[in-house]
Amino acid sequence: MWPSPHGLMEKIVRSFDEPFADDSAIPSFAVYGAARKNVTVALSGLGGDELFGGYERYLGCQLSETYKRLPTFLRKTLVHNVIEKLPERPDGHYTINHLKRFARSASLPADRCYLGFLSQMKSPLDFFADKTRFRAPVQTCQDLVFAHFNSPKASNGLNRAFYCDIKTYLPEDILALTDRLSMHHSLEVRVPFLDHKLLEFCATIPPEMKIRWLQKKYLLKKAVSPLLPPDVIQHRKQGFVGPMTRWLQSDLKSYTIDTLSENNLKKHGIFNPKTVQKLLTEHFTRQQIHDTAIWSLLIFQTWYDLYIEN
Repeated sequence: MWPSPHGLMEKIVRSFDEPFADDSAIPSFAVYGAARKNVTVALSGLGGDELFGGYERYLGCQLSETYKRLPTFLRKTLVHNVIEKLPERPDGHYTINHLKRFARSASLPADRCYLGFLSQMKSPLDFFADKTRFRAPVQTCQDLVFAHFNSPKASNGLNRAFYCDIKTYLPEDILALTDRLSMHHSLEVRVPFLDHKLLEFCATIPPEMKIRWLQKKYLLKKAVSPLLPPDVIQHRKQGFVGPMTRWLQSDLKSYTIDTLSENNLKKHGIFNPKTVQKLLTEHFTRQQIHDTAIWSLLIFQTWYDLYIEN
């Protein structure tokens, strides 16, 4: 039997002992718990997207080069303004959200463009009650992305994106999440795609062989097509996340409103209650998708209640 939302949040936060806010934690927690009932060691496909070009943002990198050739007035006035006014999809899918992030960022220099694809928030500093206090830490995080993206070890746009993710998102997010939550259930998860010899070899493969004609993971799909049925090879990309957008608008709505109330936020005074309320309103009314930002706030507030206040 599943615990209450508060109980589940506590279990997830205690697995990390820190405010670790990847929203795939809920399905990961469930899958690892179910797997542990039958096995003690499991294999994961982590690394396949970073090695072979499986994320939508990689397509964004390719398309942005063409998009920048459009007249400025067309990009900034017509396309951007029209897309920003589109309501988010009722099923919570990211189609419109991805379009908005693309329109906001595709005209920027390559490194800032990629940071924009990674970020849901237009201005992260708006989160904080004291912007001056957090300006330097926010800039440090952004500079870290720029440093890896612009590393001389990566030769072009797509390789820069692959390298940046291998140095940041892969070890600091999804590998950390997999390790902590699988260990919570005493399950050992191994990652064959990240064998160092395979990873080093994949880094030598030209990116145009990994993504071709806007088809992600083109080379990997060709390689395994004799081994898997066509409906698996041709299935659309699905990230390993739950329907967080809809959960926050339905099952978790009352819990979210209560947890992120102004009184709770005032306990530490870190976040701006007006900004948080604006995020919630936009998300609940489907003006914008803010599931990642709201989940991050929920995780932080739960961590604060468990480890600081108590």
